[in-house]
Parts: sequence; C-alpha cells; structure tokens
Amino acid sequence: MQCPKCHHNETRVTDSRYRPERNYVSRRRQCEACGFKFSTIEQVKQHVDLAEAAKKLRRIADSLERASGDDITQEQT
Repeated sequence: MQCPKCHHNETRVTDSRYRPERNYVSRRRQCEACGFKFSTIEQVKQHVDLAEAAKKLRRIADSLERASGDDITQEQT
C-alpha cells in the first residue's frame, strides 16, 4: 500500500476490523518511511458468473416464449 503523504510503498497495518454489517475490512496503516497514519477500507466485490447469468436469462426467455406463443428472441421487423 502506498503512503498518501510521501508515496513510499512500505506501510504496515496497525489495526484491522471486519465490519460485517457493511461487508468490509477497515484497516489503520502507518508508513514505514515518514510515520504518517491513515485508514483504508477494503471491500470484497462479488464475482458474477456471466455464463451462469446467461443461462438463467435464456431459461427466462424460453419460459416467456412458451407462455406467449411468440418467438421473443428473434428481432421483429
């Protein structure tokens, strides 16, 4: 982690706290070079499986197509 004050790349974590209500980790850090203290928040981004999402959308489209009797996947001209 780079220090926001002196841009040195060596910092150490002095405190970490998991915040389950917001799904993130709050960390207190200190620069090894200048001693500047700062906070960071690290949040996990959820991975979306695009292939699985595409399958689900296809099943929904097929279900709607069967219900309406029209081919909704073909472009209407």
